[in-house]
Amino acid sequence: MRRSYSARSLDRAAVPNRGPPLGPRGPLLRVGLIASVLGLLLLSTISAPGSLAQPPAPVGNLVTVTVNGVVAHETPYFWAMDVDGMTNPAVPAAAALLNETPIKSLRYGDNWLDMSNWSNNCFYNDNNQCGSPQGEPVGFGTLCSWLHDECDLGVPAESNNPSTTTALIHWLAQQTSWTPTCWAIGNEPEGWTHFGIPWSSWSPNDDVTPTAAQFAWDAANITAAIRHIYPHACIIGIENNNNVRRTEPWTAALVAATDNVTAIGIHSYADNHCTGPWLALNNLTSLARQYQDGVAAAEGIPVWTQEFNIGVPGCDALGTEAASVFASANVAQALALGMPQLTFFRFYCDAGPSCMVNSNTNQPTPAFTLYSKLFTHLDIKNVRNVTLSSTADPETWAVAGSDNATDLSLLVANAATTSWENISLKGFTPSNWSGMVYDQGSSGSYSSQEYTPGMTVSLPPESTIVVKAFAAPGSGSGNGTGNSTGNSTGNSTGNSTGNGTGHDGGGGGNGTGNSTGNSTGNSTGNSTGNSTGGGGTGSGGGNSTGNSTSNSTGTASNSSTGTGGRSNDSSGSGGGTGPPPGASGTTVAGHPDPPSVSRQLAFTLGGIVLFVIAIGGAVGASRPRRPVSRPAPRVRR
Repeated sequence: MRRSYSARSLDRAAVPNRGPPLGPRGPLLRVGLIASVLGLLLLSTISAPGSLAQPPAPVGNLVTVTVNGVVAHETPYFWAMDVDGMTNPAVPAAAALLNETPIKSLRYGDNWLDMSNWSNNCFYNDNNQCGSPQGEPVGFGTLCSWLHDECDLGVPAESNNPSTTTALIHWLAQQTSWTPTCWAIGNEPEGWTHFGIPWSSWSPNDDVTPTAAQFAWDAANITAAIRHIYPHACIIGIENNNNVRRTEPWTAALVAATDNVTAIGIHSYADNHCTGPWLALNNLTSLARQYQDGVAAAEGIPVWTQEFNIGVPGCDALGTEAASVFASANVAQALALGMPQLTFFRFYCDAGPSCMVNSNTNQPTPAFTLYSKLFTHLDIKNVRNVTLSSTADPETWAVAGSDNATDLSLLVANAATTSWENISLKGFTPSNWSGMVYDQGSSGSYSSQEYTPGMTVSLPPESTIVVKAFAAPGSGSGNGTGNSTGNSTGNSTGNSTGNGTGHDGGGGGNGTGNSTGNSTGNSTGNSTGNSTGGGGTGSGGGNSTGNSTSNSTGTASNSSTGTGGRSNDSSGSGGGTGPPPGASGTTVAGHPDPPSVSRQLAFTLGGIVLFVIAIGGAVGASRPRRPVSRPAPRVRR
């Protein structure tokens, strides 16, 4: 189902069918035909679409949007993905799909990591039997190298043996030159049953779960072991589960035992793994509550959400539009809270629809559409709080963002299961801005339309929009000086162009062009000055002066013009107009403008051939990424 927009009409004038041309017939037949034609014309006039009333707007409250000041500054590394479940993550098709999203951080290592010995490819079950590996850290490193992503790798901690962890880290260093951005200590220790027991001695009768304090000392010892190898290593001290009542004491114990970890990781799922109504208000706000509790216990250490989804395998909402709008509503809350990182669990795996890509069918789910088609247009460098009028449903969340003064984006998620929302964008931008509205409907479908300032967008239940708007191209005036000297019969011209850019217009530039022509030669000196400024639209030429000296018939002339472009652009073009929004110099969620396609690769996943566009000459090279350094470990005194 495509989203209907009450501000636009889809009616089109009907064109009546034409029959064969009339041949020579008798007078009576002609009279009858004329009467029939007149009747048809009358009927067509009565039933013409233009005579019908406009369809009413969907039933729903009219909600106004107010964009407030900046509440947080985010980096592209806010967007994160868990790639657990991929036995070998080094899959080119997966890299190409990830490259369609704004995701720039990857995590690897859920429950399997505490049960795996990488060096002998053993995944130990409760009977200490060596099974097929559930993870492949070297392959994870390959995927990260393709994408130049920030990547976090978990190390086993349930056996409470730092020497085991140290041996695996040394083994990994021998297999690859890649090093994780951060190391995570174990996974959800409150669910362990073999604490302090070697893999070779595990038994299904084991029932040894650490206390918060015991795990904290385990994490402290493993942190020290890692830092002995990598003194400045980034350490995620705990990967805690989603139960808010457990998060705070475990985090507090960890901080007390080892006060120089880099970050705390929390895991969040709706209503403790989707046991209640999927989109109930309590579920929709559970991530925000847990994050705030984690921050309170972390004593200044950053808190990252390392797993997040509507539920886990077994939840019927997984892989549906309900899970997608759950994600968009929580992204809005996470950005408004300034959450440093939000990791979707998970990307591609054999758990079917619980992932972004359903490995049973090799088809992306609505969550992938949300990330690849909507979130790529959401600017998060400067996050702005949004106030919705009191007519909004409690299940509606919104947040705005911008990269600079001449672009603005808006995310609105209507997570209500039955209620429409009519979002009025009156006053959202100046009247001469332009842009696009990107929409994911209640069926998970995607569509887009041009943004019109002041428009009203109708959101069905369980739907999301992202609005991307740009300032209008501006124009400015320039000041230039052209100096020229012509000797003999030479002609010389000095030209100067000033380019102005700014929010809805701008100021001009200053430039000087100097040239000298000797004998019968011609010489031209060009100079361009660029200036960025605010204010109204400027036009017209600049001020110019010219000096000319000739021994014969030399002449000199000078001119100065200036025209501005969008402030994203390095300059406008003299005598012309600035480029249209999005034409050049723009970035969207950390991506540059789409480069040219260099080659097309075909990959096979599960017997189905996927044709994947590999951009930039290598898989994952379509968006330049830069390695990121996590903050230095905080040392409390």
